[in-house]
Amino acid sequence: MLARDGRVVITDFGVARTSAGNANATVGVAVGTPAYMAPEQVRGAADVDARADIYALGVMLFEMLTGELPYKGDSPFVVAMARLEGEPPDVRSFRPELSPALAATIRRCMARDRAERFARAEDVATALSALAPTGLSVMAKAAHSTGAFAQTLPGEVPASPLVTPTQSSEFAKTVAVLPFRNGGPPDDDYIAEGLTEDLIDTLSMTRGLRVRPRALVARFSGQNVDPRRVGEELAVQVVVDGSVRRRGDSLRVAARLLSVSDGFQLWARRFDRPAADLLVVSDEAAAAIAEALTVDANAQQRHAPSDPVAIDLYLRARAELRQSWGDAVERAVGLFRQARERAPGDPTIVAGYASALARSWFFKSEQAPELAAEARSVAERAVAEAPGSGEAWLALASVRSIEGRAPEAVRALGTALSHAPALAEAHELLGALQLETDRLPDAIHRLETATRLDPSLRRPRVDIARAYALLGEWDKVKSQLDELAKDESDVVSGVVMRTRLALWSPDPQILLADLREFEVGPIGSPTLYAKLVRDMIEHDKVPMDQTEYIIRAAEEPGRAVRFQTLLLQLATEVLAYACEVDPAMYLLERAVALGLIDNNWLELCPLLEPLRSDPRFAAVHELVAARAAEVTAALHGR
Repeated sequence: MLARDGRVVITDFGVARTSAGNANATVGVAVGTPAYMAPEQVRGAADVDARADIYALGVMLFEMLTGELPYKGDSPFVVAMARLEGEPPDVRSFRPELSPALAATIRRCMARDRAERFARAEDVATALSALAPTGLSVMAKAAHSTGAFAQTLPGEVPASPLVTPTQSSEFAKTVAVLPFRNGGPPDDDYIAEGLTEDLIDTLSMTRGLRVRPRALVARFSGQNVDPRRVGEELAVQVVVDGSVRRRGDSLRVAARLLSVSDGFQLWARRFDRPAADLLVVSDEAAAAIAEALTVDANAQQRHAPSDPVAIDLYLRARAELRQSWGDAVERAVGLFRQARERAPGDPTIVAGYASALARSWFFKSEQAPELAAEARSVAERAVAEAPGSGEAWLALASVRSIEGRAPEAVRALGTALSHAPALAEAHELLGALQLETDRLPDAIHRLETATRLDPSLRRPRVDIARAYALLGEWDKVKSQLDELAKDESDVVSGVVMRTRLALWSPDPQILLADLREFEVGPIGSPTLYAKLVRDMIEHDKVPMDQTEYIIRAAEEPGRAVRFQTLLLQLATEVLAYACEVDPAMYLLERAVALGLIDNNWLELCPLLEPLRSDPRFAAVHELVAARAAEVTAALHGR
């Protein structure tokens, strides 16, 4: 039995047999539940082993797929004895549409001769996982020690060693929250977006509910859709629909529940509140929805700031921060700072402000020490004031990562995800750290989860392209970069990664061929690096002045460790491409001295091949591998 706090509890000791000590305690006695007993149990064999459990699993799979037990009889032991007389029935005799491979898997589990069964439960999981079609959730665990994630519905959060299960989903009700409509002027769209996102997050933390993430419902924005269609497409039982309208200092939020089975309205409620209550309206709505669905509304309501201006500033700041780059980050910092000045004790605003400060610190050299100190202070305060907030722990994890304290960042992310399993930005940052230190397929899966949860995130797509480049899967690299190029909101990310990976590629021109012209921004901007690489590939010459500028930027006092090591990695790649082994090795050693953890890059980046034969490389590799092992240990709870 799996308890809600994650403990595994063994029950039913009446049919258990010790593997040591008095091992013959059940000799000659048929012990078990007759419908699920293996033939050797029916015979009362003395050496019953784990393969009897494999047999019982096969019976359960048969029953789950057909609704029938494979053997029937007038009494329990007639049923038990039937399995001694013949081979198990074919599941396809009940369900002809099932695949022969699935039927063969179940038949092997139920083989009369245990030597013909699967030897281990992991082998059954692997066989079932191989059969699973895309999008089908299958309970499967890879045999390797790090543990691959199970396949999931698009946008569903996979199980993770970092996330302690908080509820059983066996009887959970599935819900989709459609994007709330803005009943006011277009300038207020961000209010409806923020309310929808917050309501999804709040309901996701309600025991007894499984809520589809924002990524899956975003396509219904602005549509008047039939709930039955939504239910069919998203596989949910209930749809939440609503609207929000702000008039001066007042706010009206209307919400309703619609049944997917027949399209009828199950429940409706209107919330008329002061605009200052916007942050807690979603909590009230979530509690009311949970009550209407007769589930446990265990989420604690927040204490909202009394100033409606602070609420408005907070929502605008979040909208700016989603853009990730440059001026938008600075605008977000300014808006969060104003919101915090008006509502200094609100933990939600404090957490958002800490995340914005961390992002600003990563990119800026001006006032970097001051930004660093404030980011640390605000993030630590956010966690102290709201220890149950996923956003607060994410803010702290962002600061720790930028500081170069990756194991601490991973542990903070684990706590964030335990409180908010659908927090896309937490999966995003965790995937970025896995990309450098863990198995690449696991990193890709985590990053894909982040994009399914929030398709507006760009960094996961950039990192997925880099992961495929490290694996040498260049068709997938180009596919990812082409998808990035379609997003007009942020050209810079795609351009920088496309040019970087062109250096790695066996045929750089394939990646550069589709690269549109772009303007080089202010000195020191990311596009400066992109222009450097493109010119070097096209003219076969290293622009040393620009390369030296990147190196000098990495050495500026107060720079974030993650930013410093990244710049030195980029400069190392440029010099390695030009076969300048000594200066490239020198920069690599400096990156390692600063705290580089990117072991996968060190081992797999094709540009570093000339450096790997240098005697100095083994020493830096050993140090980075040890750091990566610490991060991996934190990832897997060791």
